Amino acid sequence: MIKRGGLISIFTLAFLFSCVLASATIEITQQPFEVYNLGDTIFTSVSVTPSLVNGSFEINLVCDGNSINFYKISPAESAFSPNVLQKINHKIILTREFIGSLLGNCYIESFLGSERTSSNHFLLTDDISLTAKTDKSSYNPGEKVTVSLEAMKANGILLNGNFEVSSSASLSGTVEKGIATTSYVLTNNVAAGKYELVVYVYDKDSSGILNQKKTSVYYEVKQMPTKLEIGLASFEALPNQNYTFSVDLTDQTELKMNGTVSVEYVSPKNEKKKLEVLSGSSGTINFEGEATPGNYILTAKIGNLSVEKDFIVAEVANISVVLLEELSMVSVTNVGNVPYEESLNVTIGNETQTIQVKLGVGEEKRYNLHAPDGLYDVIAQTGVFSTTKQLSLTGRAISVGKWDGLGMLEAYSFVWLFIGGILVIAGVIVFLKFRNNRTYDYKARSHERAQKEMKDEDLNEISRKAFQKKQFLNLANPIVNEAQSVPTLKGNKDNCSVISVNVKNYAHLGVEARNKLNEIISTAKDKFGVLEFRGQHMLIIYSPLITKTYKNEIIASKAAWKIRNELDKYNSKFKDKIIYNLGLNAGEMVSSLLNGKLAYTNIGNGVVLAKRISDLSEGKILVSPSFRQKLMRELKIAKTNFHIGNSEILEVIGMSDVDRNQDKLTDIMKRSNFMRTE
Repeated sequence: MIKRGGLISIFTLAFLFSCVLASATIEITQQPFEVYNLGDTIFTSVSVTPSLVNGSFEINLVCDGNSINFYKISPAESAFSPNVLQKINHKIILTREFIGSLLGNCYIESFLGSERTSSNHFLLTDDISLTAKTDKSSYNPGEKVTVSLEAMKANGILLNGNFEVSSSASLSGTVEKGIATTSYVLTNNVAAGKYELVVYVYDKDSSGILNQKKTSVYYEVKQMPTKLEIGLASFEALPNQNYTFSVDLTDQTELKMNGTVSVEYVSPKNEKKKLEVLSGSSGTINFEGEATPGNYILTAKIGNLSVEKDFIVAEVANISVVLLEELSMVSVTNVGNVPYEESLNVTIGNETQTIQVKLGVGEEKRYNLHAPDGLYDVIAQTGVFSTTKQLSLTGRAISVGKWDGLGMLEAYSFVWLFIGGILVIAGVIVFLKFRNNRTYDYKARSHERAQKEMKDEDLNEISRKAFQKKQFLNLANPIVNEAQSVPTLKGNKDNCSVISVNVKNYAHLGVEARNKLNEIISTAKDKFGVLEFRGQHMLIIYSPLITKTYKNEIIASKAAWKIRNELDKYNSKFKDKIIYNLGLNAGEMVSSLLNGKLAYTNIGNGVVLAKRISDLSEGKILVSPSFRQKLMRELKIAKTNFHIGNSEILEVIGMSDVDRNQDKLTDIMKRSNFMRTE
């Protein structure tokens, strides 16, 4: 066992040793801030009361495990005395010259011999909080771009330094109290698109850059139309033909751009018509046969841009010759745009007579045809035009005479005398009957009084039902076979389907081929389609006003399919081929029934696009994408290489479940009361 005296000695030594250790102190009395930027200064104070002086005294900066010495006394005995309090004040300058590449989570460390102490941790960084913006998000070419920025160092002190902006022009300047502004002007031919500006701010001392930051700001340059051009396919337009032109719009870099261009053309009579054309595509003007000849001005406008070009509508003499079977007449109409003066040869049987025809624009004249009673092949021919029809004629001899409205009265005067006598006798009988019945019997008067005493509501109800019945009869079965394009906005605005049958060799077809063509068209269109002839184009229009259904696309498709099959069948048997193509489209029209015709105004592109589609190929059925969209299940489609504008034109190669579609169509018509049922 250890003796008691020995234990006391051990405890005494331990106590004395602990007192010696407790009496030696080192402490950082002035702590650093939480954040410092490069270029800042740290003021620190270290208090030292050593009980034993040995080794060296140091003050170091430590950042993320790396350290650098700022203050050192070695040996420490030269500056410190045991048990004497001393304060060492020192400033640490945070520049690259003194701290090198130190950054990050830092603290200050101080030690004397084996005694150490450290400060609170703080962040040492070269970061800057930077906000940059432009005065607008988008600019026109030639506009001024203004860039403003705000910069604050991580320590919360506003930056006093420099900035640089990368752009088409090199921009630089100074940042004062955290704020700077600069600007530059865009060139007139700067390309449209999105642009990036890189903004760089920094401060520096004699040894180089201290703190720095980059950021990006974006803006957009608008595409501006700077040039508008009109391209003419020809400087001469022909009546009854499509006259095409193109409109091209380019931007500030002369790249083509999209846009809807307003186009107006003015006739020599100052008649104005407008249409809209997409830039980069073609516009079409259809001049009617009687279009005024002469110089026209075509003007295109978009925004502040305007351009105009001149072209002429040629003088074209043209007539329509029709043999009127029921009236035994030949009708000659000037369908050209200049007065017509030409000879007309009329052959009846084996005898030919010549008529000198002189017509103003739009004027019609008729000529009576006479021959000994019988059936004759009559040929009316002028220039390259010829028409033939078998007519039943009467008379004493073959003759062709001008009709002045009295021909029938002169030729059949005895008939008119007989009719006049009958009318006189009928008038006498009516007068005598009226006189003998001036007084009514008692029953008739009683019946009249009863009728007068009927309640007003009964009479109104009877009148209403009678009116409804009349309306139903008038509207249920309109007899309309022809269509006529007229400038009007009065009527029903409906979506109509259009078939354009383009007979490309119509002018060279013989009589038999033309008759067969008319027969095929008339049979296929049925009573729901109405016809309009425009040169070599035969337009078949299906309007809800006639069909009493809005599902006219399937009706038009069936008719077109039948027309193609019948024309192909004819062409396979006969040498006089009918070269054709079919175009299908739908569009809005304002239509009404006028004088037994469907009068319409095309407010969409239904007719124009159908005609242009039918011009593209031969022996096909081509449709617009919008038309096909409504018959996704019914039509079998193949892609083509044809485009009109941005629209891809498609070919119909079949109709799925034709019988089912026919039954469905028949059912629609029955329910609409447009097909008679037995």
